[in-house]
Amino acid sequence: MVHKMTTIISWESPEFVYHPKKPDWYWALALIILAGIIIALVDKNFLLGILVVLSGGLFFYFAQKKPHMMVVAISDQGISCNQEFFAYKDIDSFWIHEDDDEWKLLIHIHRIMSPLLSLPIPPDVSPLEMRELLLTFIPESEKTEPLAHRVSDTLGF
Repeated sequence: MVHKMTTIISWESPEFVYHPKKPDWYWALALIILAGIIIALVDKNFLLGILVVLSGGLFFYFAQKKPHMMVVAISDQGISCNQEFFAYKDIDSFWIHEDDDEWKLLIHIHRIMSPLLSLPIPPDVSPLEMRELLLTFIPESEKTEPLAHRVSDTLGF
């Protein structure tokens, strides 16, 4: 028997908050890359030099990257985020986290890589209503956002 999925709550939001960088930020990045290259050359560590250039290029790339809009839907069978679907049986627990007036839905999923999914909740979606709905399907367990997410927010990514 096929059961049709019923969407209960859905929203669209950017995948991350974009922080425009000022020219000073790029100058600081360039100086850090230059210092790393000089240290690598003085130490005759060419592998370090390559690593500094590549990581500097990645920082520059991600500093320029604009967020894509993602569609999140909570249904009676699971949670979908863009084209990825997580059935409730594959979700360990959830937590709704508030940080600086920004709400996020943190979902712990049964998987090895990136088991904690962080989904921004827009102001027009009620976190309390979402909590009540999710409690009928999965347990609640207090979680904090991963350190990598907090560091990238601090750096303006």
